[in-house]
Amino acid sequence: MATAVIEERELLKTISWFDGFVVALANPSFLITALGPSAFSLGGWGAVIVWTASVVIGALHNYIYSEIAAIFPMLWGGIAIDAHEAWKR
Repeated sequence: MATAVIEERELLKTISWFDGFVVALANPSFLITALGPSAFSLGGWGAVIVWTASVVIGALHNYIYSEIAAIFPMLWGGIAIDAHEAWKR
């Protein structure tokens, strides 16, 4: 008779500060290349309004996500795992 052995699995935290730095280097290049065309197509004040709205939405998103992460500190896996835990019966 065959038996299945289930071993305890754990995520490995192997990223270093340099790896995170290199990944984060892509963000400024995307932002800088998008600022010019958006300002050209929306006009000066239109671009400022859109950028301000984007910053406010991003700040609210980060605040809400940090609150949910504080409610469930032992869960890893992002918003999907937190939502599953919050709405399960």
